[in-house]
Amino acid sequence: MQILLDQPSKIRAYKLVKENGEGPFNGGIIYKIGKTYSVKDADTTEEQCAAGINVATLDWCMKEWYSGCRILLAEFVAKDIASIPLGTDGKFRLHKCKIVGEKDLVEIGLVKRK
Repeated sequence: MQILLDQPSKIRAYKLVKENGEGPFNGGIIYKIGKTYSVKDADTTEEQCAAGINVATLDWCMKEWYSGCRILLAEFVAKDIASIPLGTDGKFRLHKCKIVGEKDLVEIGLVKRK
């Protein structure tokens, strides 16, 4: 995942949220498509879970997903990365990102079409 730090332009990752757009674990921010978010106190240490905008790979979000959750698409640049913990299971933290979209849960196989 350290490869993210060498990307020259916009990078995308995923944000697991509850139905209302709030993170499912610590909450606090309601994420909306088209909005930019920043956190001044994002933890820059090697902690696996800590303060900041926590994003992840799609695999991680799909593994942690449960009924009622959504998966948003976050866009950022390398300088916005607060920490990529060594040995991460797919999660990392940002100082800042813009929410640019949402994954179709039917398309990725998490829910069945009604």
